[in-house]
Amino acid sequence: MINKYTCNELLFSLTAMTPFNIVEKVEELLYHSAFTESKIHLQLFKKYINDDEIYKDRIEKYLSITLIIINDEKYTELEYVLIVISLDLLLFDEILNIDEKKMLVMRVLDIIDFENNGEIGKLKFIVIQEFLITYRLFYNEQLFNLGLDSLKNFEILNELSNVVDHYTNILRNEDQSIVKLLDTPRKFYNQKKKYFEDKYSIEKEKSITTGYINDSINDNYEEEHLKELKKIWLATAKISIHDFIDIGVNNHIWDEDYRIISKRGNLYGSGKSLLSSLSIALKNYAIPEIIDYKIVGSAFCKAFNIKNNENTKEKYKAFSSGNPEIIKEFKRLYKI
Repeated sequence: MINKYTCNELLFSLTAMTPFNIVEKVEELLYHSAFTESKIHLQLFKKYINDDEIYKDRIEKYLSITLIIINDEKYTELEYVLIVISLDLLLFDEILNIDEKKMLVMRVLDIIDFENNGEIGKLKFIVIQEFLITYRLFYNEQLFNLGLDSLKNFEILNELSNVVDHYTNILRNEDQSIVKLLDTPRKFYNQKKKYFEDKYSIEKEKSITTGYINDSINDNYEEEHLKELKKIWLATAKISIHDFIDIGVNNHIWDEDYRIISKRGNLYGSGKSLLSSLSIALKNYAIPEIIDYKIVGSAFCKAFNIKNNENTKEKYKAFSSGNPEIIKEFKRLYKI
């Protein structure tokens, strides 16, 4: 059982790192009792994989191997590598669902590839770090991608402010230097919360006195259709979402109201077959490589006016795969 207080303690240790103390802080974390005794890193991997057989096959049987890491002169046990990676798993533990957790860890394990002589070269380690950084950037974008709805933004910031206050109370009797780390986010959230609270009051008053419904209360057509798609669009995407839409319009795939006009048998297909192939083509280019296909399906269907039968059990199942030929055509079109 993963101790929540221990997780919080480790996360706050992470936030205390600076370029001047990172070596000492990493050393402290590596030898923290949570890792050396409780083996929290292995608990996290096992929890994320959520399959005993896969855990035994992909991790447990390699725990006794000595790995070469970064260069040919430095050796380390596999557990040290897993500890470093598990710090990211701590960050995502309350954010990802079961399927997303498993996909994240399996992708990391595929990159490491323990069976390849038990070596983790410098390039492979860099690939892992770049992948995890991209993943963090995506979820930061998700968290702070506040749209035009002032009331919703106020509610989000109010919740974040409550979380900060909660941890402040928990740590009140701990090291005050840790508590002070919460001062900046608290001030930021409270200032933003006040801004959106005032903004919503003004908008509401304006709608009552003039009869005019502001876009900040009722999103305009474009914002309403693309809202979910924008949430999964990478902050590091190689193409903006508007350029992506324009290319589709100019190539007669959909019209300016985001209705698909490409027909079955055409180069790009039609309906969900078109969108599922498009979404797979865009992975790691504009949307995350690892993301629940149901989230992707919901976002694309909402954006492009695809109606779903609510009685269908797996209404987004089509987005778990795609047509190889159509995927190839979309990659050619978007120069992926």
